[in-house]
Amino acid sequence: MIVDLLEDHYRAEANALNGKPRNVFRASSAGYCERRLGYELLGVAGDPIQPRRAAVFRHGHLIDKALKADLALVLGDKFLNLDLLPVNECYIEGVRVTFTPDGAWQLDNGDIGIVEIKSMNDFAFERALRGEIERSYLAQAWVYSFGTGFNPLVFLAYRKETSHFCEIIFDRNATDIVVTQRFGGDPKRLITDDPLLVAEILTPFDASVENTVKEKFKRLAALQAETDLAPRLIENDRGEPIIEPEKVKVQGLVNAAAYAKTNAVSFNQAEKHGSWYHFPTGRNLFKFPCSYCQWIRKCRNAKLDFSADKKPIWVATDFFC
Repeated sequence: MIVDLLEDHYRAEANALNGKPRNVFRASSAGYCERRLGYELLGVAGDPIQPRRAAVFRHGHLIDKALKADLALVLGDKFLNLDLLPVNECYIEGVRVTFTPDGAWQLDNGDIGIVEIKSMNDFAFERALRGEIERSYLAQAWVYSFGTGFNPLVFLAYRKETSHFCEIIFDRNATDIVVTQRFGGDPKRLITDDPLLVAEILTPFDASVENTVKEKFKRLAALQAETDLAPRLIENDRGEPIIEPEKVKVQGLVNAAAYAKTNAVSFNQAEKHGSWYHFPTGRNLFKFPCSYCQWIRKCRNAKLDFSADKKPIWVATDFFC
C-alpha cells in the first residue's frame, strides 16, 4: 500500500530523467564507460532505472549526508563540508570539468586534504580491503587532485551492510600500495573488539589514469552524433572480459552425470575444477559494467533472460557485441 506509492514515485522520477542530456564533464564521471557518457551527453534514452535502484541511490545520498555531519562533529572547524560552497571547476585539455568532493580538512601539519565518502556493497568492500581499487575511483581521485592540488585524498569506503570502514589514502608521495589490516585481519579479534575501521590502504596515484581521463574528456567534448561514439568495451576496469560464455556449475561426479542426462548434453563438454563440473550452455553473457548499464539494449542489442538458478542475465545476441 505505502510501498506502492514509493515505487510509483521512484519510477516517475526515473522516467522523467531518462533521455535528457546531462553534464558528463564531472569528476564523478571520469572513470565511467566513455560510450555510456556519450549517450548521456547526446540525450539518447536508455532504459529508465528501476525503482529499487533509484531507492539505493537516494539512500546512498542520505548516508553521505549523515557521515558528513559526523565528520564535522569529530573534526570541528578543521572540516569543511564542500556541499556548502559553489561547485568547483578546472580545465582538463581545455574542457571545463566540475567537481564537488564531500569535504576538505586540515591535517596536523597544516596541509589540506580531500575526503570522499563511498558507500559500498559487500563485493566492492572486500575488493577494497585487498587494496584493489576500482579504476573509476582512481579517475575521480585524480581529477580532485588535479583540480585542487591538495594532498592526500582520502576515500572513506563504508560497508552498508555492517557499517564498517576501509580508509583508502591516495598520496602523491607514496611509492607503493600498503594495506594495513586492523588486528592483522584476525577474525576472532575483529568480532570481539568490533572496530569501526577494518583496514587502511595507502596508495600512490596510477600514472596511467591521467592520460585516460584527459583523452576521454577531450573526445567527449568533440562528440556530435551517435556515429562518433567510443567503441564498445572489451574489458572492464578489473581486466575481465565484458562478454563471457555462460556455464552451469555442478558439484560432484554423480550430480554432474545426472545434469548431463537431464539436459541432454555431453558429459565430456564439462570443464572439471576440483569437485566442480562447468557445463557451457552455448550462451554468452554480459558482465559488469554493461550488465548494469541503462543503454545495454541500445548499445549491445542484448536480451534479458534468466539463468538456470532464475537470476536475471543479459544475453549477447549478435554483432553489436
